[in-house]
Amino acid sequence: MPDGDAHTNAGAPRSAFDLIGASLPTILTSILAAIGTIGVAFLTGVFDVRKTDAVNQGSITLEKLKFSNDLIKNALASNNPGNSLLFYADIGLLDGLTIAKVREYARAENERLTKGTGGPSVLPSFDKSTRPTFWLDRDFMSAFAPHAKPEVVDALVSTGNYLLLGFGIDASAQRLSLFLGQIAHETAGFTILEEAGSYSKEDLLRRFPKLFDETTVATYVNQPEKILDLIYANRMGNGPESSGDGWKYRGRGFVQLTGRANYERFTKETGVDIATRPDSLSDPHVGLLVAAAFWYYTKLNDLADANDISGITRKITGGLEGIEDRRKYSEAAQNLLAGKLKTP
Repeated sequence: MPDGDAHTNAGAPRSAFDLIGASLPTILTSILAAIGTIGVAFLTGVFDVRKTDAVNQGSITLEKLKFSNDLIKNALASNNPGNSLLFYADIGLLDGLTIAKVREYARAENERLTKGTGGPSVLPSFDKSTRPTFWLDRDFMSAFAPHAKPEVVDALVSTGNYLLLGFGIDASAQRLSLFLGQIAHETAGFTILEEAGSYSKEDLLRRFPKLFDETTVATYVNQPEKILDLIYANRMGNGPESSGDGWKYRGRGFVQLTGRANYERFTKETGVDIATRPDSLSDPHVGLLVAAAFWYYTKLNDLADANDISGITRKITGGLEGIEDRRKYSEAAQNLLAGKLKTP
């Protein structure tokens, strides 16, 4: 939400494929596991390259905005790891992988399975008994955010778990609780994924005294689009008020990403084109990807390890807005995660 300062800013952009070269072991593990699923997908016919235009383009370039319900559901199925390929590809982790490499891996995996030798498979396991300790489930979400929208819960317990693992956010209870505390606050308990821009006359005069006075405020009250076009004009990569960028690139998703520059940056980071399709950031699955990428690339894991909730809040919102509420959510998550540690 706007507070008069730049909202949700981070460092220089990198491509989604840079994840493959990242130092974080969990990211490398996730990507290797994803590549492993390609063998199964090719051999079982789960993955139809023709449907992705990969044959023509020479690389796997799935339409990343189409997160189907079946995709997420099947990605969680313990007996169907091949479908997880589609999830990994959709969130951009496989960009740059050539078809020749895919086929080479498929042959190698097939040979390993046929001979029954060659070491353990790198295919990811979706068996509940092998999941990470801090795997989010519906019971956790019901206790943590009882009023959360069902579609948000669905995304968190499916897409969310893989993203938390891949970006190292669930590496400790402290990291995960601070992440959940921040995104719970930003979304009002997982009930809002898009900034409304609804401000009263009093709010506008109090929060934006440099932009509004008693004379001008009357022409903006009850006009959210007009308000945000002015508030965000000539900031965060946006054009002037007349450009409409303020409304187009308003706060969306789990970290309320705001501003053309941030939308363009995380289009490059994730491979999901939220810059030309900004409304897609309100999709819970896309929103979680962007939130996890923002957290990782802004080095919030490091701040979480230091338990620096103030530093994290400043990186997300530009100030300390709502820090007590963020702290309460984080503490609640920490307590619930502690219960998971005690569960045999």
